[in-house]
Amino acid sequence: MLSKDEIEAYSEEFYAPIFKYCMKSLSKKSDAEDATQETFAIFSQKGHLLNPEHVKPWLLTTAHHMVLKEYRRRYNIKQKECSFNEEILELSRKVRSFEEDLVDYYIEIHMGEIY
Repeated sequence: MLSKDEIEAYSEEFYAPIFKYCMKSLSKKSDAEDATQETFAIFSQKGHLLNPEHVKPWLLTTAHHMVLKEYRRRYNIKQKECSFNEEILELSRKVRSFEEDLVDYYIEIHMGEIY
């Protein structure tokens, strides 16, 4: 079991490698910082339950879960954007169909004037 001082020491030791992992996985600094901070926030709460040999794998696994959480968040945003775009696409199809019908009607009425 880890003491508070050991948790702080491990946090300082592993902060940079965990941040690098998150940065490499997420490619956006603010998201990597958030994932890293969440990882160490959980570690500060639950770190006292760990044995010293389990700290590094636990931190990597937790960071990986934070990365996956961010991926899910991004996917959900993308899904919302896609569904919104589908609604716009359907409306534009209806407008195009209406415009085509209107053009056909106009041509039909004025056919005699054209020829």
